[in-house]
Amino acid sequence: MLFRSGRIVGVPVNYRYEMLVFDTLGNTVDRLARRPSWFPEWSRGDRRPLNASYAKPQPQVTAIHMDDDDRLWVLIKVASVGWTSKGRPATPEEARSFLGVNERAQYIDTILEVFDLTGRRLIVSQRFETPLRGFIDSRRLYGFEETEEGLVQIRIWDAELLEDPSRV
Repeated sequence: MLFRSGRIVGVPVNYRYEMLVFDTLGNTVDRLARRPSWFPEWSRGDRRPLNASYAKPQPQVTAIHMDDDDRLWVLIKVASVGWTSKGRPATPEEARSFLGVNERAQYIDTILEVFDLTGRRLIVSQRFETPLRGFIDSRRLYGFEETEEGLVQIRIWDAELLEDPSRV
């Protein structure tokens, strides 16, 4: 994502949760690391099956967006608060299988965080009990849901960042 100043921000998808800021020559000029309890560091050896019903899914950054005020919005996929396994290891076929959209929503939550990278501060962190997938723009997010007929449709949410009067 590009700052108005021309600097570039990147966020690794796996393993750790940090924001990296680069200059136009590709040099790292800033790094902001987050260590929330819901995003423990993990390594390639800790990878889990794709099917989230058998092994607790590892946290992953799924999307980032820079708004017009140079605030970084980050979506993170995490295991749902009430996640429980099916009680047995997955077979190789089950481990590679994908869950349906609505079934996946039982196991996955999304955390949305908004950062002021210039001020090096977290503005807001909000957990949603649905797997949001990405940003359309600064005001809209999207995800998928399955109809009763089994058709997958896109659902769009409006997002608004409100100032907390108690913090002004």
